[in-house]
Amino acid sequence: MLVEKNADRILASFNKFYDVYMDEKKRKRFFELTRDFGFTEEDLTHLLHTQLMFAFLLNTEAFKNFLTFILKKVSPKSTLGDLLGGNEGILVKQTRDNGEAEKISKRLDINLRNSLAHFTFREEGATICCYNHSKEGNEWSLKENKIKSSDLLQKTMETSLVRAILASVIADWYGL
Repeated sequence: MLVEKNADRILASFNKFYDVYMDEKKRKRFFELTRDFGFTEEDLTHLLHTQLMFAFLLNTEAFKNFLTFILKKVSPKSTLGDLLGGNEGILVKQTRDNGEAEKISKRLDINLRNSLAHFTFREEGATICCYNHSKEGNEWSLKENKIKSSDLLQKTMETSLVRAILASVIADWYGL
C-alpha cells in the first residue's frame, strides 16, 4: 500500500503542474517566475511531456508489479507483454481468463510503454513520436506512432484507473 500511496503522490504532483500549465494565466505567471532560472516556454512544454510520460510509466509499471505479486510462480523480471501476451500470456495460463488480458493489454498500450521506457521517442510540438521495432517475416523495421499529449494524458488516466482498481482488489484480499 505504501507503493500505491507513493504513486498517488507522484500523480498528484503531476496534476498540480498540469493544472498550472493548462491555465494560461497561471502558465504565464509560472514562466515569469522561472525565467530568471533559464526556463523557456519550450522547456515548460518539455517538462510537462516528461512528467506525463513518467506518470504513464509509473502506472504501467505499478500495474505490472501488482500483477506479478498476485500471480503464482511469476518472475519479477517478467515483462508486461509476458503477463498479458494474448493466449500465451501468463495471466491467461494461470486464470480462467475470458479475454480480459487482451482488453487490459489494449488499455495499457504496451508498445507505447516500451517506446517511452526505452527512450525511443521525440517531441514534435504537442505531439510525441514513438518508435517501436517490429518484425514482419525475417525483416525488422522501426515503426513510428504519433500521439498527442492530450491523448497521452487520456491513456495515463486510464492506466491510473486500471492500476488503482488492481491495487484496491489486492488490498481487499488482504484486508488492508
